[in-house]
Amino acid sequence: MNGILKGFSFFWTIFIGYFIFVHPAIIYYSTSYENVDLSTVSPNTALAMLALSGILWFIVGCLSLWILLRYTYFALRNIRILLRDGVRLRSTVVGVTLLKGASSKSVPKTIVLELVNLEGETIRHSMSFNDSKPEQQRYKVGSICYLRVDPSFKKLPSVLLEESFVKVNWVLPLVWLLFVASAIYYFLFSYQLESAGYGWRFLSFWHPLIIIPACCLFFPGIIYGFKKFVFMKFMNMGRVMEFLKFKGKKTLASITRAEQTGTLINDQPEIRFHVEFLDGAGRKVSAQIKKIVSLIDVAQVRSQKEAFVFYNPSNPQSVAFEQDINKQ
Repeated sequence: MNGILKGFSFFWTIFIGYFIFVHPAIIYYSTSYENVDLSTVSPNTALAMLALSGILWFIVGCLSLWILLRYTYFALRNIRILLRDGVRLRSTVVGVTLLKGASSKSVPKTIVLELVNLEGETIRHSMSFNDSKPEQQRYKVGSICYLRVDPSFKKLPSVLLEESFVKVNWVLPLVWLLFVASAIYYFLFSYQLESAGYGWRFLSFWHPLIIIPACCLFFPGIIYGFKKFVFMKFMNMGRVMEFLKFKGKKTLASITRAEQTGTLINDQPEIRFHVEFLDGAGRKVSAQIKKIVSLIDVAQVRSQKEAFVFYNPSNPQSVAFEQDINKQ
């Protein structure tokens, strides 16, 4: 499955890269761009086009640099802070699954840990990683290992194995520098090729110096928007579940009603559960839990009257079923 996802991502990266960087140049240079009478172009228009191109490329450069820093320097800094200052939790390995892709240096695996969370509740947590020292058998069933947890859950990652060793691919900054150098070179190349003694009058809205950075912002912007408004809902749900797992209190809740919301995910219905329970102060709390349920299990879950839940002590309306918490 991982190989399929990597192949899928590689294909779409090449596909989108072609339409952003290559296709505009092919269209432009295959037309009669040399036949334009540059003497009729206003110098003010040329300066406006040059300013627009410069602004677009500046925005692309800054955004790409910010993304690069976020996933290299800032990510590494957050991990170091977590390993240094995170709350240390003792856990026991209760399950190990070897994944495909083992090499002579590391073995990818998923382990299931049993531990006590920050509120004193017993939970299970699964983690996937590359074991760089498989010969030491540090993560066999029954082994003891430690987690580092960020109690604020404001940064990513919030949970790490204490023995985690993370390295950043420092080739990426070189790729960014090459990208910036290529953009500068293309300005010089276009000027020498097309100016014909008229300065920047050859620039137009359809010139690759404008179309390429505009596409760099437009297409990734669409993907980001789709991710933000479609996938972020599920990503945020995962973050909430992780928070409830490590900082939530467990209690037995009554299920007063279960109804379909009308939403289908992969032809599976979403069910809204109305639950009631007593919080740590003895106050009655009414809350709702939404989850996707298999069609064959709909009748069973609707007949269920009680279930253990985890809730946020500071916001009891944030609640999830224990069985879903331990699946994460």
